[in-house]
Amino acid sequence: MKYEVNEAGPVREELWDEKTVRVHTGGFNINPNDFPRSVEYIKKGTPLAIDWATRNAKPVKTVTLAAALEADDTEVIVKKNHTFLVNEHVGNGTKAATISAIDSVDTATDKLTISAALGALPEGTVLTISTEAGDNKALLVATKLNYADVKLEGQPSVSAIYAADEVRESKLPYALTDAIKTSLTVRFLIIP
Repeated sequence: MKYEVNEAGPVREELWDEKTVRVHTGGFNINPNDFPRSVEYIKKGTPLAIDWATRNAKPVKTVTLAAALEADDTEVIVKKNHTFLVNEHVGNGTKAATISAIDSVDTATDKLTISAALGALPEGTVLTISTEAGDNKALLVATKLNYADVKLEGQPSVSAIYAADEVRESKLPYALTDAIKTSLTVRFLIIP
């Protein structure tokens, strides 16, 4: 007997110990309009905020600074791997600002123009989507991770992981902040 794989696609790296994964029963609706048009799939491992009353999920978006910010900068150079949209709010847990433009700078970075300065921040800082702009505004809280790649077509839904061992942070599609790691709780054993 010969086993042959005919399906093309990338070789997937293991993001977590698959034997320890716990997935919620039933799916959660996710809005394709929460993603740029260029995004075809919601990636496995995307942090999610779940609304149990509506059974809806929102991606908890993060972006990593590719250059340090000065105290009054309103142009932010970030790494490409993000799904932010114009008019969304980005913050650092202390301040949040509205994104008014996203420009491709080169193949590795984008420039976000924001409505207000976030203060001095070092390169490598991870910013998160916020519920609104201003001082001391709440960041969207991730409590789950997306179980599998989901194509953004029709009315997509995602399955949410509520526990997993050996979650390899360096293999996840988006950077995690300390606040996200805390909100995921000890049900997720996160390793480098």
